[in-house]
Amino acid sequence: MIFATQKRLTMTSLLALIDQSLVSGGNFATTLIGAHLLTPEDQGKFGYILSVYLIVSILAQVSIYQWASVEAPRASDSYYDSINLLQFLLSILTTGIAVIILGTIGHSSGWRISANEIIVIIFFLLFQQRVDFVRRGAYIFSTVRTSIRSSVLVYPVRLVALLIMRPNDMLGFLVVLGMTAMIPALKSIFDLRYRKNALLGFGQFAFSHFRKTKWLILGGPFTWLWGSVPLFILGTQGNLAQVGIFTTLNSITNAGNVFMELLETPISATAGKIYTDTNDKALNKLMRHALLAGVFLWFIALIVFVLQGRFLLRLLTNDTYASYSALLVILWIDVLFIFLFRLSSVKIRTLGKTNVVFFSLITGTIISGVLSYLLIPRWNVYGAALVFGFAPLLMWLTQELGEKYN
Repeated sequence: MIFATQKRLTMTSLLALIDQSLVSGGNFATTLIGAHLLTPEDQGKFGYILSVYLIVSILAQVSIYQWASVEAPRASDSYYDSINLLQFLLSILTTGIAVIILGTIGHSSGWRISANEIIVIIFFLLFQQRVDFVRRGAYIFSTVRTSIRSSVLVYPVRLVALLIMRPNDMLGFLVVLGMTAMIPALKSIFDLRYRKNALLGFGQFAFSHFRKTKWLILGGPFTWLWGSVPLFILGTQGNLAQVGIFTTLNSITNAGNVFMELLETPISATAGKIYTDTNDKALNKLMRHALLAGVFLWFIALIVFVLQGRFLLRLLTNDTYASYSALLVILWIDVLFIFLFRLSSVKIRTLGKTNVVFFSLITGTIISGVLSYLLIPRWNVYGAALVFGFAPLLMWLTQELGEKYN
């Protein structure tokens, strides 16, 4: 029985790695194609759009997926229907919030967003959120294979479409991204027509769900703010070109850290199932193995970035970006602290100590804001990179102390 469970988890982890490679690799390649097709200023606009997409993604994670991975193993069959409808309604609300934020920060950086751009941004944000629901929901309610099929429909097709159409401005670039998200997004929306169970007692379900996730939801804006404040201050203190450079190099480090991205879906879902089915010893073992594997892979990549960073940047982008090889190394060091923070968050959420995560996020956001104003005017993108590492390091330490004494 134990052997069968371990074998199943191993296969799930392998499939999850394939799926995350499709997603992270697709996002990474998309940003690199943007670096070749777009001006640094348009790439900076795209970086802002990615940043506001991050907040809607975070709000969905903290209000839907993170708790669903804990609750689903002991919930009824109608739980999926209710979560599906809840996420759809939430996506409409968060898209409106994201557009308002984007208009505000864009204006402060000299970007006057047109009506056509707003329309395209809205559809992209809505479609991409539904794609994420199909993918993340599969880990909780279905199988990893369902997620892989959705990822194959979106990301490889997206890259081919970009290479064929070769849009040379941000608006055309975003139109291609939105179009390639339509198939799984529209299917998931049409599926709601047949989910009558989702409407039965939905108000009571939503109230109960949000009551249980209140600390996670309260922490959601801070999850976004601590990492986005440096980017926005970089745009206001510097310019959109610097935002484009930071976004492009950050996408490379994100692609190199596929394992960290596995924390938010399969590892989080597995943690909930293990803790429900057995005890906290199994949970501690899972976290320990994830830590060792993550640090080992991070160290191997660090050697590559230190020795061949300039070559990689010249190969993947162009000479404008290649001169920032030191920035690439700093951003990769930041990844280690982000990994430690997120791994700690998975365990603490599973244990139900969500208030600890909330207070650590507040701490990180305050530090991020203070350091951004102190370091970015002096060191520009390098100052932003330093903030991007120190904030999660402090949040990780805060969580560890909070979990120990809470």
